[in-house]
Amino acid sequence: MNGLDEKAVLRARVLALDAELDRVLQTITGDQLAEAVDSKSNERFAARFRSTRDRFASLIKQTLKPDLVKVESVPSPTDAWARLEKVQGRCEKVVRECAAFLQGVVARIHGLDRQGSQNGFGLCDLADRLIDDLSARAQISWWGLTIPADEEFVEEMAHVIRIRWADVSLWNLPVVAHEFGHLVASGLKSLDKMREPFREILDRHKQEEQPHLHEFFADLFALHTLGYSFAACCLLLRFNPRTAFRDGENHPSEAKRSYFLLEALTDQAREDYGNGGSPNAVNGLRAAWQGALKEAGYDAEADKVAAADARTHFEEMKAVLPHFETRLGYDGWLRTQNLVQIWREHDDPPKPGANETRADVLNAAWLSRVSPWVTNKAELKEIGRKAIQVFQQVH
Repeated sequence: MNGLDEKAVLRARVLALDAELDRVLQTITGDQLAEAVDSKSNERFAARFRSTRDRFASLIKQTLKPDLVKVESVPSPTDAWARLEKVQGRCEKVVRECAAFLQGVVARIHGLDRQGSQNGFGLCDLADRLIDDLSARAQISWWGLTIPADEEFVEEMAHVIRIRWADVSLWNLPVVAHEFGHLVASGLKSLDKMREPFREILDRHKQEEQPHLHEFFADLFALHTLGYSFAACCLLLRFNPRTAFRDGENHPSEAKRSYFLLEALTDQAREDYGNGGSPNAVNGLRAAWQGALKEAGYDAEADKVAAADARTHFEEMKAVLPHFETRLGYDGWLRTQNLVQIWREHDDPPKPGANETRADVLNAAWLSRVSPWVTNKAELKEIGRKAIQVFQQVH
């Protein structure tokens, strides 16, 4: 006996998707995961799934049990398939995010971010501490976690930040501040709580331009809070001069981002010389990056356009700076220079002082790295060891 009818395929797809969501939700809310991860991250993921299920519930009811709903609310087969396609797309995106979250949690539980590291430290542990500092200074609640992944990414709904699992050094740690900046952007309000300064900037631009503005904002946040180390990390380790003039769909070209960072760093040093940064340090980064562009066969005209575009975006984006909390801006350049000198003189550096911050440590590490007295891999490794030791001791 054949029990199939013209709606059999639709019912099968709906049942399969419903069962998949059930399995994922059970995993997210399970006791084993709850023991390993902050409960608020689990709760936010679970809440997102329940929201998706709510959107799906009426389609399930109308497709599988049409006798329980009013006749006029039963969709036509064409409408039902269209709704299923829309809901399925939404579900697949959430399921992918959840799978990456679960994989990252498992990797962190098993110490993937610790393998091959100095002193057995976990990069995610260091990232968590840095974000704790930034969230306290920005007065933004942070209940999420960092997990190893194939590339950096922030999942705003659950406050999950992914960091490169293959990198177990602290040299790329400043990028975490950029990812955290995306979370800040979504909730930034004016100091009187009456306006949304970044939203006002977005509203002045076309929809297709807004992803680039989000990246510029995150760059500005990371530079403003950490200073030199973020710019040095991007220009010396992350940006590729061979492809620097290619805009992406969601990211501005690395040439534009580099000039944006140099504009911001110059402004920071100018505004608070002796505390915010040093013009000499900025000029060193600028010369190194421009030299790399020339060696890679850069386009002089494209370079001028990128620099002008970056300057325009910086002048627009810096309007959000007065709305950051006062203590959010980096002001520890003198402390950074002091740490550099201490590390040169001591194989076992003393514990950091009460006023020294993790941002100071990152800046001191990078300033040491580009100094003339670090000339080989062993010396670079030694600077990293000292920096990690002091970073962990900061309170």
